[in-house]
Amino acid sequence: MPLRLATSSFDKTLRVWDAEDTEYSLRTFTGHQASIMSLDFHPNKQDVICSCDSDGQVRSWSTDYANCLACVKVSKGVAVQLRFQPRKGKYLAAASEKAVFILDGETQIARRSLQSLEIWNIMENKSIRINNAHDGLVAALAASSETGHIASRSALCSSMVPDQHTCEAATLPFHLG
Repeated sequence: MPLRLATSSFDKTLRVWDAEDTEYSLRTFTGHQASIMSLDFHPNKQDVICSCDSDGQVRSWSTDYANCLACVKVSKGVAVQLRFQPRKGKYLAAASEKAVFILDGETQIARRSLQSLEIWNIMENKSIRINNAHDGLVAALAASSETGHIASRSALCSSMVPDQHTCEAATLPFHLG
């Protein structure tokens, strides 16, 4: 399978490209009714990619067959970021407004809808809950494949990295430069 990269657009399409030959896209996916805000490849299944749009809809796609595998609306607001659980892909996190939604990585069935941030400790397979994670809207999520940590950033420009052992969160202030 070629090295791939994916792009999304305000034109409501998602494209998968051969990273070594970007003259044309390998696949174009349509079906979102709003601008696509985020996407992520499944860490273990090379033919699965997920996307979320500005209307709170999350979709998973087969890159081999160019079809939609599952579609779920996680919120009435903007779903701005989504990430698969690193290495395993069992869970999919989607950030929307002040909530983080935890979905089953296979079916996109919602497991939790949180006004707080809830994170699974990958090594111990247990849940860690951080109440009132941010004052503002959750604007971004990032996951480390090295440590398993997940970081979030709010629209009010604070960043948070929870310690998975103590459940304490380090909040980092907004910075310039």
